[in-house]
Amino acid sequence: MGRRLRRLLSGIALAALCGAPGRGCGLCQAPPKFPPLELGPDDPFDARTPPGFLPGELDDLLLADDRRYRRQVCYFLDTKAPDPHKHLATTARIQGLLRDRAQHVISSLREKLKSGPISAEDRKHGLLLYWFRGPMLENAERDFLASLNRAKPSMPSLSALGETKQTALPAPVQPSPGEQLAERFLRQVELAGDAGQQAELQASIRLMLLTPTGEKLAKEFIASGVKARIAFIPFANSMLIEQNGKKMFNGTGGHCVWTKDRLEIGVNQDYLRTDRDYRLSRLPSTLGHELLGHGLGDFNANKAGVLDAYVNYYRGNEANAGLVGWSIAAELGSEMTDFLMWSYLKDPEDYYRQEQLIRPYYAQTLSPETIKDASSILEERLERSQSALMEIPRRIAAWENWRDIIAHFIVVHKMNSQSFDTRIADIDVMVKRSLPAQSAQLKTVIAGLEKNIAYLRGKDGAAELKRIEKQFRDDFFKRQAVQIEARRAHLESVIRDMSLDIPNRSNLAAWRELQEMYRKDREEFPEHWSQTENISLRRAAARDLL
Repeated sequence: MGRRLRRLLSGIALAALCGAPGRGCGLCQAPPKFPPLELGPDDPFDARTPPGFLPGELDDLLLADDRRYRRQVCYFLDTKAPDPHKHLATTARIQGLLRDRAQHVISSLREKLKSGPISAEDRKHGLLLYWFRGPMLENAERDFLASLNRAKPSMPSLSALGETKQTALPAPVQPSPGEQLAERFLRQVELAGDAGQQAELQASIRLMLLTPTGEKLAKEFIASGVKARIAFIPFANSMLIEQNGKKMFNGTGGHCVWTKDRLEIGVNQDYLRTDRDYRLSRLPSTLGHELLGHGLGDFNANKAGVLDAYVNYYRGNEANAGLVGWSIAAELGSEMTDFLMWSYLKDPEDYYRQEQLIRPYYAQTLSPETIKDASSILEERLERSQSALMEIPRRIAAWENWRDIIAHFIVVHKMNSQSFDTRIADIDVMVKRSLPAQSAQLKTVIAGLEKNIAYLRGKDGAAELKRIEKQFRDDFFKRQAVQIEARRAHLESVIRDMSLDIPNRSNLAAWRELQEMYRKDREEFPEHWSQTENISLRRAAARDLL
């Protein structure tokens, strides 16, 4: 069936459903389970069509034209429609409002830049407009948004994406199979979950594929013929947090498992509970890490006959996937907040040492050069893990001591307790959630290392080490080492003008201010910190107030 015929039939079906407002509109009462594959400019706008709304768009849309539009399930009711039979806002109308809003945001960003550098949130907002609303905008507007990306080599032109400037507003038409990279890629990837989850995955996959790294590896993925399934799943170590009113999470982003006939990708379901701008800036790189990093690596290792060594013992497996995900994030202009990335670029060996304290799997990984000394290396890591675990109570006590110090400034110096709210919240997160989670994490690492050391000392373990040593001698791992170095060099070139992004600089400044207050108070009033009654008073206040 041709595209024009499909669109015509779709339009006839929509017209038949969308008769008159209220009870007479079948479309309003029972919208289709999935949005139509193709929408014309005159069709009712369906909010479920990827990418949906960017942060702030929906709120502004509902305020537009003196609150002219009301949400009607997945559609928008035009309360001032001249024809009651055409009461749902059309795709052209809604996209026109989205274009107007994007242009207003661009004007605002230009004005802010006149006063100095813009905030990370403003930059993120501008880049989302570039990626998702670019085809609606003029060349100069797109060029301005592209300039906000500090990773300059990453911004493709519309022609590179197979798009051209449109004089009329674009309809969100799904291309026929084979027209774009995303459609060919998605033929090999099953998206699990409900329609909303699938839409989120599809939006992030399309964003991932717009980057140079995502595009290159997606073509390799397609050529390989490998199949994959992606689903949102729970992770035990996931922790939802809120910073400056923004919802995000700490914990595992996803995992990849090679099965007999396909890759199984699990993505942290807490992504669905975060703010959309956070999700769109993080999920594409997570998918790249798991699908194009681990997934392609697992497929190629299996093809070479070295899957066991690659998946279970090779330390470069995680570094390779990390480089893929970090490159995609940098090319998208995301905030580079992953300290492990900066650690790897500065000193890969230090990166591996830090990684070994995070999960039992990382703790047992080795290189082709060190596999012969596996037992002694794992014993050294066991001692290091045990030492780190013994440090947790001291670290908790150090954080709790800051609670006493804050109480001192509230009680003795009569400072407003509310001025310390963010620092008290930081203390609570560290002593009640983060450090206990690290303790539990280290206990699993220790248990895993003890089990592996005992296994490798036995007959079966010795035989397995010989088999893994043989696999490690395969040229596949020499090619992997070259590939990892090339990806490291590429990432360094992309972020050459960037530095570690600190997610909450205002909190960091507040802590530095408190440290300076504490230092000065000890110099000027040493008796505050030595007299028993002051110490007792401070601790009582900490219990009662904080």
